[in-house]
Amino acid sequence: PNERTVASTPHVGYNASSTSTFRIGSTTVTKVQSAPITVPANRATIGEQITYTSVVTIPAGIDIYDQTIVDTIPTGLDFDEYTSATCTSGCAVQPTIGTYTPTGTTTKTIAWDLGNFTAQATPRLITLVYKAHVRSQLAGTSTNIVAGNTINNTIRTQNNFVDKFVFNPASLPAQGTFDFVGPNVTRATTVIEPAGTITKQVSVNGGAFVDGPVTTQPGANYTYRLQYTNTGTSPAYDLTFND
Repeated sequence: PNERTVASTPHVGYNASSTSTFRIGSTTVTKVQSAPITVPANRATIGEQITYTSVVTIPAGIDIYDQTIVDTIPTGLDFDEYTSATCTSGCAVQPTIGTYTPTGTTTKTIAWDLGNFTAQATPRLITLVYKAHVRSQLAGTSTNIVAGNTINNTIRTQNNFVDKFVFNPASLPAQGTFDFVGPNVTRATTVIEPAGTITKQVSVNGGAFVDGPVTTQPGANYTYRLQYTNTGTSPAYDLTFND
């Protein structure tokens, strides 16, 4: 007799609700390099300075807190300087971007604090630029860097779902303290080097140049010719010859 039917009087006591929060998407980062001497990019020679440019995408529609970008400088590179950090698209006001003090003795870590971002209808792009140069030896070793070696440089994005940190340039929060850590993005650089050979020939009394030995006599005139051939994988600069 107490069975409820579609005709029964509604009873608010039977109502129930459930709320779930979903986080869709997070920041991403891409990275390119350019070297002022070497063409094409992604190749560099010993001592050459490389400019690395990374673009961070802050997606539309979500709040981001403590947005941090971490870059690992491998043992084949020496960090030179932070160059610039600006919002290049989607920002009504430029964010205040801080840089962390580089850490590490062989492999080094550099990082940027981008701060907090409230949700908006369009994505924002943050462009980060720094410079590093190719070492002659792997840091902390006596191993020479030679043509054909690959230098892998990685970068990642990490942030929080709520505001947790106060930026301190001397203290980068540990990776495990962030709510979201993106995958490492790797930029590989191939080392190239010049490799030269020298040939020397002689001309006697205006004759043809030959490798020698030659038959000569007192009073003869000699003209020598040196020829350098670069058989390596990069141009050679500032050559000096001693004879």
